[in-house]
Amino acid sequence: MRPIATLMGSLILAGNLLMAMPPRPNVTVVRSAEQAEREIRKEMASSLVEQGIEPLAAAAAVSKYFETASKRTAVHVHVFNSLFPEVGHRALIHYGAKRALRSEVFDLRSYDHLIAMLQHRFGPALPAGVYERAAHCAILNRTVG
Repeated sequence: MRPIATLMGSLILAGNLLMAMPPRPNVTVVRSAEQAEREIRKEMASSLVEQGIEPLAAAAAVSKYFETASKRTAVHVHVFNSLFPEVGHRALIHYGAKRALRSEVFDLRSYDHLIAMLQHRFGPALPAGVYERAAHCAILNRTVG
């Protein structure tokens, strides 16, 4: 009975040590984030084309916007969509495309920008829970980068 207890204790100790090791960066996740960012660029450009902007001008405006934007835009969009499902991904892309066209800042890490976008979408009077979720979204997006 004693050898079995020793073996079980060793397995538990080894399992705890393995759990404490930091995970390796996952190449698939990085590739998926880059792919999601490319899709967001395409969606923003197509949103501008739907509004009557020529495709080359739309692509140039979006490219210019992404030169100054955070490299983690896809993650920021994902965080926003998870906290504000009522807004909708398409509405967020449409708003971002309009801001990119005007060369205005569209930063999902900024509480002020989030509140301005939500007020643009829902009107000036927002429920109290929206302000708290916007603050949480801004903090999460700043933490990500």
